Amino acid sequence: MFVSLVPNCSREELHPAIQEKILQGSTVHTDGWGAYDGLGVKGCKHHRVCSLLPKLVK
Repeated sequence: MFVSLVPNCSREELHPAIQEKILQGSTVHTDGWGAYDGLGVKGCKHHRVCSLLPKLVK
C-alpha cells in the first residue's frame, strides 16, 4: 500500500504515479474513479472496490 500526493486526479497524473510504484503483474485495488480506467492493460491486474458510502449518504 502507498499514498502519494499528485497535482490533480487525472488519468495522466495517476497512471504514472501508480506505475512507478508497482511491479509488473501486481494487483491494484481502486475505487470507482474513472481516471483509473485502463490500469489493467498496463501490465497489472485492476480490481475496483465498490464503496457503500454513496448509498449510505442518500
